[in-house]
Amino acid sequence: MKWNIIQTDAHPTVRFAADELARYLSQMEPSAMIDRQIQEQASAVPGLRIGAAPQSFSFLDNAALDDAIRISVSRSGEGYIEGSNPRAVLIAVYRFLKELGCRFLRPGRDGELVPPFSETKLPVELEETPSYRHRGICIEGTNAYRNIADLIEWMPKAGLNAYFTQFRSPYGFLRRWYAHEGNPLCRPEVFTPQDAAGMQRAYTEELKRRSLMIHNVGHGWTCEPFGVHLEQWQRGKDQPDEEYRSRLAQLNGKRQLFGWTPETVWPGDSNLCYSQPETRSILTDAIVAYCRQHPETDYLHFWLADGMENHCECADCAVQRPSDWYVTMLNELEEKLSAEKLPHKIVFLIYVDLLWAPERTEIRHPERFVLMFAPITRQFHRSFGICSGPAEGAGVPVAPYVRNHLEYPVTAEANAAMLREWQKCFDGDSFDYDYHGVGAHHCDPGETEIARIMWEDMHALKDLHLNGMMSCQEQRLFFPSGLLMQVMAQTLWDRDKSFSEICREHFQAAYGQNGDQVFAYLQQISERFGIAFVREEVRTVSGQKKYAELKEAKTIIHGFLPVIEQNIRQNSDPCRKKSWEMLIRHAYLTEQEAEILLLALDKKAEEAQKSAEQLCAWLDEAEPELQTVLDVDRLKGRIRRLAKITEKVVPE
Repeated sequence: MKWNIIQTDAHPTVRFAADELARYLSQMEPSAMIDRQIQEQASAVPGLRIGAAPQSFSFLDNAALDDAIRISVSRSGEGYIEGSNPRAVLIAVYRFLKELGCRFLRPGRDGELVPPFSETKLPVELEETPSYRHRGICIEGTNAYRNIADLIEWMPKAGLNAYFTQFRSPYGFLRRWYAHEGNPLCRPEVFTPQDAAGMQRAYTEELKRRSLMIHNVGHGWTCEPFGVHLEQWQRGKDQPDEEYRSRLAQLNGKRQLFGWTPETVWPGDSNLCYSQPETRSILTDAIVAYCRQHPETDYLHFWLADGMENHCECADCAVQRPSDWYVTMLNELEEKLSAEKLPHKIVFLIYVDLLWAPERTEIRHPERFVLMFAPITRQFHRSFGICSGPAEGAGVPVAPYVRNHLEYPVTAEANAAMLREWQKCFDGDSFDYDYHGVGAHHCDPGETEIARIMWEDMHALKDLHLNGMMSCQEQRLFFPSGLLMQVMAQTLWDRDKSFSEICREHFQAAYGQNGDQVFAYLQQISERFGIAFVREEVRTVSGQKKYAELKEAKTIIHGFLPVIEQNIRQNSDPCRKKSWEMLIRHAYLTEQEAEILLLALDKKAEEAQKSAEQLCAWLDEAEPELQTVLDVDRLKGRIRRLAKITEKVVPE
């Protein structure tokens, strides 16, 4: 077939989108004739026009921030692929390729299905607007540079549009991989903050190439402006100098780093004395300086300390809640940014102590700010879907605010109640910052239950008056099947797409005609383990029943192994073959996890711990094969916890 690809503007991301379209069309049909040209002015030359057309999407609140697409391609390959902005054009190109049969199951070339081109797939006519503005991923876990770069490449293929580096530098997330602290079988490499800075510049260029929205920082504002740099902090170091100590929160009459024990303390956990005008000025000046030096940052996150219950108890600070002092600083920051005509959006965080809304202050210029709801103490066996009814969980009381003696919300209803209190005083842009993929997923070996919770949560965001999600997650979240990532991305794009439809499409793409069998198999595993049990969200458990369920899980695994082995032999497509091969590793891993839990339930603590260490050693050996799809380092932490899981469980 002959394709005449016409760029209607010269924006680098539109050019990249045209390159990607040409590359995949050539892969689908090596004999295809593909011409390329740029015509910024209207022309009668026939072809497939690609470009940003914000004027066609006047219904959007903000065409630069909101992605929408229109595709109209005839049987002859003529028509248009349009987006509300250059990033949306790239997303639209991948959306068109999906209509032609392509599937992007996970990062990397062996995560893609690219079928031969068939004219029967044409024409394509569609118009789509995502359900939510914010559809992003935040860095977490133990990562090589390639993991981050591959994930960024995959994101627009899945309809995602934002990436967040939650410190000034990704040093901590990269150093642990290159030092191989968690795997004694790998030779450590020297890795410096300068190496991390170079890698951050490199992946920032990849983000800019795709016009993905860039979120930066968050952690560190309460220490780095005062000369205490997180990436240089050494465990066991003496207390910092008097100048910084004088600005720390006063707790029990003392000003020192929170939780001070030299071998474990981390300055990022410590709050400041926010009633001190000079302290606030130093902090906000540092944020303005960062914005001035980093024009590539679209959203700058200004967070307070990561530690809980360490807000200043001095007489001046005690006159109002920490959230009131926070809003005071937000307003002071906005004045400074406006004075310098800096355009950055500022993301403020409602999290731990800051979940309690301000009583005395209000944000004067809400258009500058984005509220980020971070329910880190939530349960994951129940979703926010239960707060989506007509009353949205109304009537749930908010726990009283008692400085440094708080009862944090655990249930979805209690967290939603905290959010509603903030929404009474801030009605601007907002999104959820959630943790499905930073530990909770390791508590569901079948992945189907946490994926269902993800779907219910993403569907409920609109009812919670939140405009999307930034997923705080490990970057390699594609084992055993990648279902969790597909559910997140697809539901953020279209909240009305059913969970069953997403599962059916994904498993058929990943595993072929046996996809339904694989889903049923993994679902049975999820049901037998039970995320509420493994994540220790329930205290009362029938040990006898759970023992029987875990024994059943082992039987189910053994019964499905012949199906896995047969499909590995029969599949020649690299993408599907890898999907099946991952299930072999997963079968052994899951069987051993079940065995650890059985030993724990049988009160054989030493044997359970020994079995956990043996499984961790097996993962060290398997890591080269699993590295692109699974954060082995993080998983080992959960496996070691399995041996102790029954310590807090009260028998039913």
